[in-house]
Amino acid sequence: MQIRAASPTDAPRLMRIARLALGAHPAYAFEAKLVLLRQFLEPALREKIVVDPGYYIVAEVDEVPIGFTTLALHGGVARSDWTMADPAAGAPRVGARLFLHAIEEARRRGAHKLWGESLVDNPVVARFVLRHGGRIVARVERYWFEQDYDLWEIPLR
Repeated sequence: MQIRAASPTDAPRLMRIARLALGAHPAYAFEAKLVLLRQFLEPALREKIVVDPGYYIVAEVDEVPIGFTTLALHGGVARSDWTMADPAAGAPRVGARLFLHAIEEARRRGAHKLWGESLVDNPVVARFVLRHGGRIVARVERYWFEQDYDLWEIPLR
């Protein structure tokens, strides 16, 4: 598996991965999935990749994307919004590799902290964050589509 920055030609495959990953994910409310999928339409993905080339990071096998993560840096703090993988490609393994890459890439870009949010109903993320030296900062109840979220951070220095 190779990990690299996304290119605009990856947009169709990333859209498919988002549909597969969100569709298979039991934690998200149906209405939330519909809203989320809009940001992963091919034109929106292509535009984001062009405007912010380091935001989408892709895992690929034989030059075919099988997963992606996101990374944004704002004033020394990095944020990871999404890590998604094709369920047929071994999503937990691919997602873990991508997330570890995001941690290292955030460090390389000079961030002192990586933060994000995850559904309380998706405890895999919280366990991963804790295992890698992070902590749950807060729990926000009924945050989005009446679902509870954990806000987390991982110190990078």
